[in-house]
Amino acid sequence: MPRKILQQTTSFNTIKIEEARGQHYLKFDSDHEAIQSAIDLTAPHRLVMTNLQYLMGILLFIKKPRRILVLGVGGGSLIHFLSYYLPKSHITGLDYNAELLKIAQAHLDLPQPSDQIHYVTADAREFIGATHEKFDLILVDLFTNGRSPNWLLQNSFNQQLKQCLTAQGAIAFNLLIDNENQFSRFYQLMRTVYQKQTLCLEHEDYENILVYGFNQEKETLSLEANLERAAQLTSIYELPFTQILAAIYNINPVGHGII
Repeated sequence: MPRKILQQTTSFNTIKIEEARGQHYLKFDSDHEAIQSAIDLTAPHRLVMTNLQYLMGILLFIKKPRRILVLGVGGGSLIHFLSYYLPKSHITGLDYNAELLKIAQAHLDLPQPSDQIHYVTADAREFIGATHEKFDLILVDLFTNGRSPNWLLQNSFNQQLKQCLTAQGAIAFNLLIDNENQFSRFYQLMRTVYQKQTLCLEHEDYENILVYGFNQEKETLSLEANLERAAQLTSIYELPFTQILAAIYNINPVGHGII
């Protein structure tokens, strides 16, 4: 039985922190008690949630990013992971709820701002529309009432996101979309925006769909070469890259873009 650590109403929602099996869980009352973040405080850099492990599968296809933007800090799972494994990278974490960031720092060990980590409290649409910064990697982990907001799936916003990438930049989306036709339209949009340099994947135990886009045409490697890289990265990042690669090959036709 989970032990309640905190329940606090903010300007946007009621936030709950619970503890079970040595992990702290972030939940929102507006999202039917679904787990938003899970942090193992004995090893906070370890990604507990499989959907975020799959999101970071994009590292299979890019060089170590130097400038990273996280849209949707939440409980800070991605910030923990990135700051630990990519200590030379500069990380910008955006969330619209400043109260949530304070709660995460107090109860989920969210790293404090530093020379490496910068937090922005803003609406993602306003930030992306106004910023002149360029990023090597953008991670999109944004939800409204437990689903990807409609504006996130629109052409105008995704064109702006692309403008925020460096020439060799890449983007990864963690998505929850109920309507299959809506996802199909979004993925076709991504194929157009990123000139077919895209991949999608999913995990059988999660509703989430992960989508990668690359701002530069990638060299197509053989399965053997990708498996070798997966094995190398597994030892570096402690993620199941071989399993992630299998999911990618299961969904994406070979010769259709990246693989």
